[in-house]
Amino acid sequence: MAATGWWEAFAFVWVIGCLNLTYAAGIALGVHPTAFVLEAFLFGGISLLLIAKPGENAHKIIFAPQTWAYGAATIAGEIFYYVMIVFVPPADASVFMRVTILLTIVLGWLVVGRRITPLRGLGMAIVLIGLFITGYFFPATHSLPFIAATLASAASMSVRNLLAEFHPWNRRARTVIEKMRVTGLVVLATSIAGLVVAAVLAALVAYGLLRCHPYISSLRRPRSRSR
Repeated sequence: MAATGWWEAFAFVWVIGCLNLTYAAGIALGVHPTAFVLEAFLFGGISLLLIAKPGENAHKIIFAPQTWAYGAATIAGEIFYYVMIVFVPPADASVFMRVTILLTIVLGWLVVGRRITPLRGLGMAIVLIGLFITGYFFPATHSLPFIAATLASAASMSVRNLLAEFHPWNRRARTVIEKMRVTGLVVLATSIAGLVVAAVLAALVAYGLLRCHPYISSLRRPRSRSR
């Protein structure tokens, strides 16, 4: 039982690695980040519910305000992370996402009054130094779009982490299956809503009723990465 956490960590690293490669493939094929992430969350939510089943309180979980806030923050974080991979390789994008650690600690201090202990402060300093050193060797990371995407993704993920603590059904979940059920319902509901909104916006653009910013359109085209 003591080694269970290590196996879970090992599996998590491999899953994140596969996710990063999938994002890189999507960018290489010119897939728009919003469509890619929303469809990924849609199938992810369906997969989780096929395993965990919706349960008796599915409608209560879906209509909880925290569900939509948590889902929106999660989807936004992944979309901005996808944009980061346009500028740097997936493995390096994961490194720069450690900004989330800094923002989560600061957010916990500001919102719920969690004290920043000397040990946490030391950890924050180490992360910050590592980010500066890594960023020095990546000219692409010095651009304003990359910095904005990184901060937006990290901020979204930090808000998501905080919202997870205040989601009533997530707090009540005690087993892995219960956690999977809540997560599945959250991402399924929010991804469906997101896809509907995206489809409406795409139709408005197609009929000339709404203009798409040139930079957003350019995200579909792969860019060269420089070290």
